[in-house]
Amino acid sequence: MGKFIITEEEKKHILSLYNLVEDFKSQKIKFMGQGYDEQIVNKYLNNFRDIKDKKYKEAANIDMPNLNVPKGNDRFNIDNYKTFEELEMLVDYVSGQRSVGDANFTNIKVDGKPIFENDEVIIYFAPDKNSCIEYKGDKPYSWCIARSDASNMYTRYRMGKNEPSFYFVKRKKSMEEEFAHWDKNKFNGYFLDKWHFFVVQALKDNRYVITSANNDGDIEVNWNGVIKVAPELDGLKEYFKNVPVPDDEKSNYIKFKAGLTDEEFSKLTYANKSYYIDVGTDLSKKLSDNKFLNLPEDLKNKYINLGIGLTDNQFDLIKDNPKLLKRYSELVDRTVDSYLNDVFITPIITKSQYEFVSDKIKNKLDDRLSRDVNYVIKNSGIINKRLKRYFNGQSEINQDEMQVMSNSTPNTFLIEKFANKDFFLKNKQNIFDFGFNLLYFKPKSEFIKFLEFLGLTFDGFMSSLPKKEYDLFNKIISEKKE
Repeated sequence: MGKFIITEEEKKHILSLYNLVEDFKSQKIKFMGQGYDEQIVNKYLNNFRDIKDKKYKEAANIDMPNLNVPKGNDRFNIDNYKTFEELEMLVDYVSGQRSVGDANFTNIKVDGKPIFENDEVIIYFAPDKNSCIEYKGDKPYSWCIARSDASNMYTRYRMGKNEPSFYFVKRKKSMEEEFAHWDKNKFNGYFLDKWHFFVVQALKDNRYVITSANNDGDIEVNWNGVIKVAPELDGLKEYFKNVPVPDDEKSNYIKFKAGLTDEEFSKLTYANKSYYIDVGTDLSKKLSDNKFLNLPEDLKNKYINLGIGLTDNQFDLIKDNPKLLKRYSELVDRTVDSYLNDVFITPIITKSQYEFVSDKIKNKLDDRLSRDVNYVIKNSGIINKRLKRYFNGQSEINQDEMQVMSNSTPNTFLIEKFANKDFFLKNKQNIFDFGFNLLYFKPKSEFIKFLEFLGLTFDGFMSSLPKKEYDLFNKIISEKKE
């Protein structure tokens, strides 16, 4: 056998790698000696190795008063961390700014590639809401799991008792025939062949739900029922598997659904901040200003893309960022246009969105907002009765109904601009009713602004409440995680 010859440079590199491994081993022993579990230490060391290898600028540049390792490349030397707390502090910060370490359910990249394709059919598996949006494409399909705004219901469906896995099916010949002479300007909401492109939910126990391109209802079927609408799928059942929701995703969903304080949110990893946006906005919860502040730029962009608008403070954070400002202005056009063409009462335009609206539609928007805001306010007593019964545990409200009520509650900018102040001042019950709804669905700061609009103080209003009303308002305030 011949000799294996390496250069002096290669020899130095091999020795450096050996020393690196030895350094990590010694640090692991040291950190465990400080009382930390081996599994936790391994996780942080692995994530630190990823940060070191990729030389993330966030690690080198950020000022961290309690970290004794100076800024710069010294941050990438494991030997410089004397305590596990220091290593934990750095890794947690960088993990909150970008995806660090192994991929998981929240950062699967959507590559647009099908899991199966032949001459007749294309099958896509959708592991998250972004993939649903991607696979839907640019045609006007109205599936709720593929909406590109805050009304997307992917997470809500995925977390249901059947834990459905979603597949998008394109039948090539039918697609070609459907769009041979298609004119988007003449589209009336219904496709000629509603099964040219459809969604399959693979449930547990070999059950399936199919939804046509017209989105005219979910139909539960067995496998033969799937083949009946798409004979091209005969023999391809193996591609439609139910993938259980991972345990960590379930636990995060439950925790995020309940809401996190701003401090708790700031400590989340990048991946979990991204998932919190999915879960929270799927349940009609907007991010607080501090949560938005704690997002890295690409997750700010993700939140903006939901089209739910920014608060004044959030807008101030992006107005000097050309990339985010451009995207926000694009989304405002789409959001306002959608609002003006929707017959339902959803006055959810924010101040920053309103200021971006072009002059040519400003009058039309003003008329619509004035009508909707005052309609909702005048009917706030109906919502209030329903909401109080739910809040007191006397009835149930499904998530769709809750979303409608949340979207129908105007923010204080709209109240101050369009509401009839006399309607409130002439009847204190109207303040109670609308104030309760506003406080339930919006931040406490919005409720205080509403009172200021009426010339009232928060303490003065609370002290004027009968005991029963006072207890209700106080209970909401105590449960808010802002």
